[in-house]
Amino acid sequence: MEHRVRQMRTAFISSGPPVEPSKEGFIEEFYRRRHIRYPLRVPVEYRKIPANGKEETIKTKSRDISEGGAFVFTRALPALGTNMELVMRLPNTQAGATPLVLEMRGEVIRLEMPSGRENQWGFAVSARRTVFRTPS
Repeated sequence: MEHRVRQMRTAFISSGPPVEPSKEGFIEEFYRRRHIRYPLRVPVEYRKIPANGKEETIKTKSRDISEGGAFVFTRALPALGTNMELVMRLPNTQAGATPLVLEMRGEVIRLEMPSGRENQWGFAVSARRTVFRTPS
């Protein structure tokens, strides 16, 4: 079973240019998703949650965010299955509004490494827990 899961996870790695979906493929993808993605490029701090207790914090930006996960740009790609904690600072949309911080814990489920476009490398996290809070 574990070998099958590894094969499935490996299938999510993308090393070539993105494939343009057909109109039908795009519609199927839209309806298959459980959460709406918002194309927000906001500051992100992510921490790997290692078993050995040695944490590493990296600052970068998001590509998109949903309640169920996020995509983060980085050249420092973690391994598939890595547990992550993401902290994203959302922009104020109205003057005087309280800023929000989105905290997400989850697992790396996909890596993207478009050839010749290292600035587009990154990973997708599937969230197990998502919390909005005000900054401390």
